[in-house]
Amino acid sequence: MYAELTNPGVQYTYGLPKIMTVEEAAEFLRVNVKTLYAAVESKDVPALKLGKRIVILRDALLESLRGKKFVKISGKRRA
Repeated sequence: MYAELTNPGVQYTYGLPKIMTVEEAAEFLRVNVKTLYAAVESKDVPALKLGKRIVILRDALLESLRGKKFVKISGKRRA
């Protein structure tokens, strides 16, 4: 669904809207919506509450991902 933009000199935005719902961000990150809500609650993912809605700003999400350290997961993968 999200195609990477390839214009030279333009920061890639992966086709994401500037303001995303938790569901849209979860789809992009390929995680369960409940997992993303938990990450928002623990402040691991930046989000804003607008009334009763929680929204995630694309640029803030991508910037927060750039600052994350990735861990190596070992062990057997489940099928």
